[in-house]
Order: sequence, then C-alpha cells, then structure tokens
Amino acid sequence: MKRAITRNDGTAGGNVDINGDTIEIKGIDGESMTLDGATWPDTETAKKIPEFKGGKITSVFSSNGGGIISFEEVDQQAALSCPFHKRRYHTV
Repeated sequence: MKRAITRNDGTAGGNVDINGDTIEIKGIDGESMTLDGATWPDTETAKKIPEFKGGKITSVFSSNGGGIISFEEVDQQAALSCPFHKRRYHTV
C-alpha cells in the first residue's frame, strides 16, 4: 500500500510504502529510510559491517547514512567475540 505524505502547509512531502512488516519512507529529495521486522538491511552502510548471527533480529531501521538493528535472544559468547564488540561499534 502506497500513501503520499502531505506537510502541514499542504505541499507534497514524499511517499510511504507499506508492504507486510516493511515500511519505506521516501522524501521528495530522493532520500529514503526503511523500517523492517527481521531481515539484515541491504544498504551500503550495512554491507560494510559483518552480519551478526548470534541473536534474533527484532527490528531494523536503515537509511543510506546509517541504521539501527535490534536483537533479542543474543548468545553471550557470540556477542563478546563479534567484530562489533572488538571494534567498539556502538551496541546497547
């Protein structure tokens, strides 16, 4: 389902595409962001880091400039030995 975004002043502001558990928001400048339920993002930023497989992905926010991946049921040993921990990527 696609929807147009209208700003408070009535002008067009972009589009929202809802497809199952995935929501993609595209601005009029071509920038986009995606909210997804359980898949590793395929953005250029996400391709630069190794995929962490030591837990279950619960939500993903991604854009060309970065993103957030949330996990649950994370294996403690996998978390401590993954490159995120060693390189001091921001993890919560």
